[in-house]
Amino acid sequence: MGILLAAFAGIMIGGIINALADDLPLHRAPRLPRYPDGTPRPPIAWLGLGAFASGRRASPGGARLSWRYPAVELVTGVIFGYIAWAYRQDAEHLFYYFYMALFVLIAVTDFEHRIVPFAAVVPGALVALADALITGRPGIGDSLLGGVVGYGVFWVFYRGGALFLMAVSRRSPDGSEVKSPGGAEDGEEIAFGFGDVMLAALCGLIIGWQALIFAMLITVFSGAVGALAYIIGRMLSRGRYIAFAAIPYGPYIILGATVMLLWREPIKAFLQGLSG
Repeated sequence: MGILLAAFAGIMIGGIINALADDLPLHRAPRLPRYPDGTPRPPIAWLGLGAFASGRRASPGGARLSWRYPAVELVTGVIFGYIAWAYRQDAEHLFYYFYMALFVLIAVTDFEHRIVPFAAVVPGALVALADALITGRPGIGDSLLGGVVGYGVFWVFYRGGALFLMAVSRRSPDGSEVKSPGGAEDGEEIAFGFGDVMLAALCGLIIGWQALIFAMLITVFSGAVGALAYIIGRMLSRGRYIAFAAIPYGPYIILGATVMLLWREPIKAFLQGLSG
């Protein structure tokens, strides 16, 4: 019963995540759920699942909700149910619910808008520090060092990406316009944004510096796989592959942090078995 209640709560939280993902990237105050054209949704359609099930997916003007809405709710529900099942004996799992909801929100906004909301990072950092102080996992020193390592490593990536973009940018023949690879004007879209730096620091605060090292390895590997899948997908769909096109990296950072947050002990035991 506890697992079902957690899954139901996750679905409801997923609805809140969807509403925040619509408003935060546009710097709007949170509102009741709306259709893409701004029309308020009826209560039955506040959840994406309710909108699809009741036939209220579209507004009177024809603006339709994407599949993102029910997908986010279902994914969040499954994650919450898993946490309730796997960590029901661990008081720290209450923090896990918050972290995973935050990760889903950041992943959606980064994937759709290439934005890591500062309004999500700051509360997450405060909760992570409170978690370290209350539960001691990771300890406050480990947490703070994780934040520093995450920030430092990804700041280097961020600055390196900016320098690389400057090096390969092309100036128009008359010298009046700078175009970056992938079509971005004047370097407006780069592989690593500063939001990714802040996200890496947040993940370091949450899981600590030791787990962050492995999380970054997962991030780099999964990011490479994702980039390769993107290239192959463009080729198979006969689309034109754009060299140096920016791909949102936040979801890969979140993937690495999630793996080390939820499965740190099994991974630790596996590695110790290999070394033994």
